[in-house]
Amino acid sequence: MDGLTKDVTVQPVTLRGRRLRLVDMPGIYESDKVVIESNLKQLQERLNDGTPYVIFFVLSPRNGRIDPNDMALMALVLGGLKEGPLVG
Repeated sequence: MDGLTKDVTVQPVTLRGRRLRLVDMPGIYESDKVVIESNLKQLQERLNDGTPYVIFFVLSPRNGRIDPNDMALMALVLGGLKEGPLVG
């Protein structure tokens, strides 16, 4: 099932006095391999630009559990980063 977010959206926000950049991206776990690779590349480019970041993985548990494919996808995303997130 394709995700709801179709384009990259960047919104500046302030949280506890700190200026942050909220980036909402299309899902990486899509039905089309080309879409998956494009979304993953965009995500890695955004996260490897040298600015601090926090990653939120939004998942839909199945039968109360995280799907092994979701775990593998999280490992793939984190493995493609130059440095890990400060908080994650």
